[in-house]
Amino acid sequence: MNKWQSQTSQKLYLADIQLQAWQEFNLASTAVFKPRDESHKQSSILLMSAAWSSLVNELAEYHQRPSDLSMTLERLVSEIGNELPEIEYLTELSKVQGSWVSDLRKNDLLVRLPKSREPASEEQDLASNALIATSGAATEVDSIENLKRILGEFKSYLEDLRSRMSEW
Repeated sequence: MNKWQSQTSQKLYLADIQLQAWQEFNLASTAVFKPRDESHKQSSILLMSAAWSSLVNELAEYHQRPSDLSMTLERLVSEIGNELPEIEYLTELSKVQGSWVSDLRKNDLLVRLPKSREPASEEQDLASNALIATSGAATEVDSIENLKRILGEFKSYLEDLRSRMSEW
């Protein structure tokens, strides 16, 4: 078993717990306590981002490449190429607006980049792109609903990937 598999699974499990706690807190509270709300949201995003990083390392190790905390999808592509189906799929998905990979990476940037009081035009562009269209309604990329969608699609992909890898 790849040493990163349990790390990826653990981070997704913990992200799920945070999302559930966030949703329960919002349902139980009539007045949203902003710091707690933000804490649940950012914890969920950071855990999913850690799972993403772990998944990239899982793929690197599976293809006999050294894995480390600085491994990114782009670095993995530069080291082993984009011809492998799972790497090609994730690379293409990262370019698709509204995909779980694209939205996960947007959320990671929203949490990790410092926010200024007066956003620069680049930050305004990121903020304006932080909405996705679902069923004709605009949903924020970091909403509970969208984060649950991202987590669900991430878990589904991971299950399918591991199933294929075990067959090889």
